[in-house]
Amino acid sequence: MAEFVHVYNDGGGIRNVPMREGATRFTTDRVIYQTGIPFWIPPGNGGSEGLSFTGTRGVFTLSAEAPMASAFNVLASGGYCYLPAGAGGLVTGGWYRCYMINGTNGEVFSETYSGTGQPAFVSSPTPLPHLAAGRITQVVTEILGPAFTMPGGSMGPNGTTVAKLKWFATNSATNKTLRIRFGSSDTLRFSVTTGNLDQLVSSTRSNMGVVNQQIGNRTNATSSAWDGGSSAPTYSGDVTTVDTSVDQTISFSGQLGANTDSLIIIPLQFIVQYGG
Repeated sequence: MAEFVHVYNDGGGIRNVPMREGATRFTTDRVIYQTGIPFWIPPGNGGSEGLSFTGTRGVFTLSAEAPMASAFNVLASGGYCYLPAGAGGLVTGGWYRCYMINGTNGEVFSETYSGTGQPAFVSSPTPLPHLAAGRITQVVTEILGPAFTMPGGSMGPNGTTVAKLKWFATNSATNKTLRIRFGSSDTLRFSVTTGNLDQLVSSTRSNMGVVNQQIGNRTNATSSAWDGGSSAPTYSGDVTTVDTSVDQTISFSGQLGANTDSLIIIPLQFIVQYGG
């Protein structure tokens, strides 16, 4: 008798359980990733603008609260900020635990996020040794945020995934780009400049009767709760050809167009539902 795999999360992580044909298959949604912890790419041009360390622990100031006024509230309970290698004398760049105290003052701590799996909420973070005073120089290449594995076979030939993403971005003429990826394929790729700066979007993919072709929101759709595809007939952007019969890395990322920009991404949830 043939076997297949059922994927579920019992609070202790994703588990694959062999099931035999004729057995009852659970059809409820399975949450693979879920958190409201924000990931912040702070500005810094190495000169007069952006994040500057004061020389005391990881304490920093921002040159101005604008153009993301009140966004500090998102980080008041803590999040992770991306610091490039060399910032404050750090040898290794990456996602560091941080808090904002008000619109222009905050602190970075020792705890880091590796980039894989559920990020930890650290209620009592460890102060960093004194970082060198001075302005950081932020990178303008793509920065990978949270990533995790969707087990192979968890969608089946007709299953559906739903990813929910919240973002905040500065108002400027340069692109701030957000992506959701299945492996190397973008399932959402959207750039904002002076509009759509505070958005909650949903990116959906459904297998089309086979495990290696999906239909869903247009990859570069205008921000919308479902899909804001324009009237232009670029329908190929609605289809991907990811092989979901094997493990796939799901990832969220952000990219600044200029190092004076800033971006906060909050990958809220990723759900997969099997469809036979």
